[in-house]
Amino acid sequence: MSDAKVKDGLEFMDAGEKARNKKTLFGKAKPDWDFAVQNFEGAATAFKNAKAFDLAVEAYTKAAECHRQLDSLFLAAKALESAASIAAQHLKQPAQAAELYRQTSEFFLAQGSQDRAGEALEKAAKAMESVDPSQCIALYDESCRLYEEENKLRFGVDVFKRAIGACLRARRNDKALEFSARLSSAFSKLEQRPNYCKQALTSVIVYLAMGDEAGADNLLAVAAGQNGFAQSEEGAVAQDLIEAFRAGDQAAVTAALKRTCVTFLDNEVTRTARELKAPEGRAPGSRPKEEAPLPPVPASDNVKQLQDEIEEEGFL
Repeated sequence: MSDAKVKDGLEFMDAGEKARNKKTLFGKAKPDWDFAVQNFEGAATAFKNAKAFDLAVEAYTKAAECHRQLDSLFLAAKALESAASIAAQHLKQPAQAAELYRQTSEFFLAQGSQDRAGEALEKAAKAMESVDPSQCIALYDESCRLYEEENKLRFGVDVFKRAIGACLRARRNDKALEFSARLSSAFSKLEQRPNYCKQALTSVIVYLAMGDEAGADNLLAVAAGQNGFAQSEEGAVAQDLIEAFRAGDQAAVTAALKRTCVTFLDNEVTRTARELKAPEGRAPGSRPKEEAPLPPVPASDNVKQLQDEIEEEGFL
């Protein structure tokens, strides 16, 4: 840490504070936001060069407030984004970084840059993944919804995929299925048949990883009539996997997963697929055992007496 650069930064901060708190001769507040923001940005640069990262975050945050007062929302967002990046990379403060990225997103959204707003929320999600997976997934959800609501699905595809990967790493397969279903819908709207087929196979794999054969079968039945999935290689693999699970045939599962299309799935999906294990206790070629019918309930004494009376009357 350079003491000289820190000193320069503190001088910039002092000048910025004076400009922000400037008053008229009569004591009325009259901030000089332009001069204040110049000094806060100068302080941020000085602190960053001095590796005084906590002070740099403070300076960038104050610069963002000045830009907001000047109605420069894009520049306010950029200043907060710089603060968030420092908090994440140098201070190793993921929660602080995530909050700053969330504020960045709000400014970008207010300014009209929906794609940049979504990117900021995704950065917040990445910052939280290692410390709070649930919060990470919630932030990914916010980012994805932003792309959905703003009709910018084409730009949000990779965000959805990374959200699915984060869910699978956190063993939140239920949320992975939710994101996968929304991405499948997006591919249908975008008329991207090959990607739709990949995503439908992804959902089948996640269902099977959860042990939900019925869910996988229902999805296959629905997807079969859409976007040529039934005729695709992905559709054939999905069918083979479900049949292998029904039969408890691990060799058939392994063979299905060696098909080329599986290798083109996203990394976390491929890893999940390789961990699939067919249910044990089923002979290959068999179907799951059906439950035996319940034995008849013994008749009560009153019912037996009534039956005897009916027989005596000759009705039975």
